[in-house]
Amino acid sequence: MSFYKLSKLKYPWKKYVSTNKDTILYISGNNKKSNIDYLLSIGNNYKKIKNWVSNAQTHFGFIIINKESIYIAADRIASFPIYLCNFDQNIIGISSSSSDWINSKFNLDIDLENVFLYQMAGYTFGRTTLRKSVMRVLPGELCSIRKNKFSYDIDFDRYYKFCPNFKTSKNFNFLSSYLDFDKAINKSIKKLIEQADGRKIVLALSSGYDSRLILGKLIENNYLNVECFSYGNINSFEVKEAKNISENLNIKWHHVDDDFSKNKQKMLLKGKLKEYFNFASGLSSTAAMTEIIYLDKLIKRNPYLKDALFTNGQTGDFISGGHLFYLKNQKSKKEFMKNFINKHLNLIIDDTYSLKQKSIFLKKFLVTYPTKQSLYHNYHSLTSLIEWQERQSNYIINQQRAYDYLNLEW
Repeated sequence: MSFYKLSKLKYPWKKYVSTNKDTILYISGNNKKSNIDYLLSIGNNYKKIKNWVSNAQTHFGFIIINKESIYIAADRIASFPIYLCNFDQNIIGISSSSSDWINSKFNLDIDLENVFLYQMAGYTFGRTTLRKSVMRVLPGELCSIRKNKFSYDIDFDRYYKFCPNFKTSKNFNFLSSYLDFDKAINKSIKKLIEQADGRKIVLALSSGYDSRLILGKLIENNYLNVECFSYGNINSFEVKEAKNISENLNIKWHHVDDDFSKNKQKMLLKGKLKEYFNFASGLSSTAAMTEIIYLDKLIKRNPYLKDALFTNGQTGDFISGGHLFYLKNQKSKKEFMKNFINKHLNLIIDDTYSLKQKSIFLKKFLVTYPTKQSLYHNYHSLTSLIEWQERQSNYIINQQRAYDYLNLEW
């Protein structure tokens, strides 16, 4: 009797089988054949698998299935979500979509704390989702599931821990920090160029610094096979600025006009939006419903872009530290709580909920991230930790599902 049930995995997941048929690999992301062959060859060697994920320099998610063991891993930002369901004590459910478990059994194990947080933030906190039995594989985590006599055993291993440590220093050197930041950005851009491998790169360009930085760095690194697109009202500041930037840099620019309501109605009638919502939304994060409409229209107008590599500036504010609150307002735990709640848990403005009630987000996070207690008293470090795991690697990365749904590589 099988000890697992694997739901059908959609794009960008691909299936590979070892030569001896003993190992099955499901993997997502842009992975070289050498990586795939290696993972198939070490399919049942936990030490080697952990070494590979610890050193991987690519976006990935994978599920390795052997006769009596399964290894599941998410990269450092959980680029491609993986969920487990242990509602059935004898069979572990595995899926890339938590909506698979929105069913008649939903009411039997609701996580009321996460229901509250989902309403406040648009996403859940911690390992559990809106259902206690449905868990997400966290960023930088390797999960092993082993068959036992009657059912299965699960072990979670954080092979990567993000440990920011913000300290004020009298000897702070701005130029040195600036050059370090520039070096880190260039490293990321060169990885993007390597992934493109000569193909066209399509950038979602706004007037913000994030996407402008990517465009500038691509040009600085002499990669000119680039096109940009913007969407919305042609007279909006964002669209006008994006157009000017593209023209000044001699980069081809596409505008996807703002007939949002009309296009949305068409997609609803054809069932596409409902299908996408079920694909991208679920028990841990809600779907971003705007970009999918414009992306769909962009590709229909320009079919040749289907083979391009897409990128955007989703996390620039986090990488740069722009998401952090002012130092003078982060000197106590109470101030930290108020700042975080006002910034991230503000979808429902209701005075009936106390600070203590809203503070359950911290409890949900701490269960998944045991580390040095001293770090928890450095509130800027704690802010970055929580944002990395709960928002950037859950809600923000989930917005990339619009590209996955349209079979676009990013």
